[in-house]
Amino acid sequence: MYETIKPLLFKLEPENAHRIAECVLRSANLFPPLLEWALHDAFVTHPLLQQKLFGTTFDNPVGLAAGFDKNATMIAGTKALGFGYTEIGTLTPIRQAGNPKPRLFRHIDEESLQNAMGFNNDGLFLIQQRLEAYFPFPIPVGINIGKNKITPENEALYDYTKLIRELHGFADYMVINISSPNTPGLRDLQNESFIAELFTRAKELTEKPILLKIAPDMSPAQAVDLSAMAVETGAEGIIATNTTVDYSLLRCPRDAGGISGKVLQEKSFAILMP
Repeated sequence: MYETIKPLLFKLEPENAHRIAECVLRSANLFPPLLEWALHDAFVTHPLLQQKLFGTTFDNPVGLAAGFDKNATMIAGTKALGFGYTEIGTLTPIRQAGNPKPRLFRHIDEESLQNAMGFNNDGLFLIQQRLEAYFPFPIPVGINIGKNKITPENEALYDYTKLIRELHGFADYMVINISSPNTPGLRDLQNESFIAELFTRAKELTEKPILLKIAPDMSPAQAVDLSAMAVETGAEGIIATNTTVDYSLLRCPRDAGGISGKVLQEKSFAILMP
């Protein structure tokens, strides 16, 4: 079905195509028979695919990364697409519009995307209400959290701890995002001092597993040291990786935003397996 509608979607601006997909997927709960049909057709599980991680059973290992369902509107629809789990966000305490448009770009021949979204999301208050209405979820859900753009670096800890305190009850796991290139100064938080303080505080607030998402643009040695510090102070795991600002990977890159997709594969794997 996707291959049929793909040419039509690609005639639209990327963010408009995303908005249409969201409208379709968020309506999944309104049509239970259609949802059941989609689940039967698309959702695959088997004992060989199942894994138990963090005390939660993942029916298949293919998940949807943060950035697609920023506002927790598409959880049921995500399962209908066949994903075994999903990660919502990145969420911030205060609602924010993100960076100016256009901010999402296709690099079709290179099977990649470039985004400069800037943590656009509905904010803690609205998303918390939405999660309460949807809970319990049909698949495992991770909650990816970040700081607001207006929050100064020396107050970033408050944003992260507030989100953990308010949202951990809905999450199968939480993700600390300090590696997006689209919030000024965010990657500066990728230092051992901040990581140690954040995870020490986080473990005082919740027993839910918390993971650290790292950038692919540091050296393997830096990635190992940072990850080791995170694990020593309470992180349950590392997500490798976020998008890259290595614009040499694309023939005609835009001048802002992070790159994901096929061109990032080798660079990301080098961080995963240094």
